[in-house]
Amino acid sequence: MSKLVPPISGIACFLWVTLWSWWLSSNKFGQDSQSASPSFSFSVAHDGFQFEANEPFYFLRSDAVAYMSDDAVSLLDSLANYLSHHPDEVLTLTGTYSTDETNKTVHANLGIARAEALKEFLVGENKNVAENIKTASQQTDNTLLYTGKWMGGVNFTFSKATAEKEVEDTPAPNAEKASAQAADLIITFAQGSYELDKSYLPKLGELRDYLRSNPSEVATLHGFSQKEEEKVQSGDLAELRAKAVRRYLVDNGVRRKQIKVSGRSASTAHHVEVIIE
Repeated sequence: MSKLVPPISGIACFLWVTLWSWWLSSNKFGQDSQSASPSFSFSVAHDGFQFEANEPFYFLRSDAVAYMSDDAVSLLDSLANYLSHHPDEVLTLTGTYSTDETNKTVHANLGIARAEALKEFLVGENKNVAENIKTASQQTDNTLLYTGKWMGGVNFTFSKATAEKEVEDTPAPNAEKASAQAADLIITFAQGSYELDKSYLPKLGELRDYLRSNPSEVATLHGFSQKEEEKVQSGDLAELRAKAVRRYLVDNGVRRKQIKVSGRSASTAHHVEVIIE
């Protein structure tokens, strides 16, 4: 399941979900012909890790719940074990999505949501590997959509943690400008909602770039909500709004330790203020 560090040259990693040619059933005779049906396979290979599943996981259209075959479960279990024994490896999960799908998740798009679903499975009880799994998204067409299902739907890329750190620690040329823009950031939410408005993504992108380029900086997200909103929304709506912003930043490559959240309900506002410390 971040703004990706480009794949490191020389690191062998590839994933493919293959749509084989249409095949005709061997018992097809005349007008009793059976409908042609495609076959899918799923493979991940990287250095000492290699695994192939006869059936890939899949997602339903406009949904981020991963449905897995026994083969796919075995693959992800093996991959999680590999990551736990190779802390220098970083796995990036890039979820695919189409613009004509409806995003009903709290994430910026279904690609991120799908990548996060696989990340959650991979992490499981082994919280140590969480820092070594990044998520990103990629808009695509419907070529992997079959009978309403996204076959595969998440791509896997490996890189080295040391190489990624070098990129993160490189100062941005416009750091001061980005800091000023980020410090003024206020993200407003619809009444009674904590769903992130996509119109703020460009500004959040600037904040993300600044924090990634300045790993010593910390952003504090102060969420606010009105008393009447809390009556129709279970949970601390102010904090949920701050956490929605944090989730977007973490999903796009910002270190979790660089972000603090707080909520303040019963106020007169319904937004999140970003303060750079």
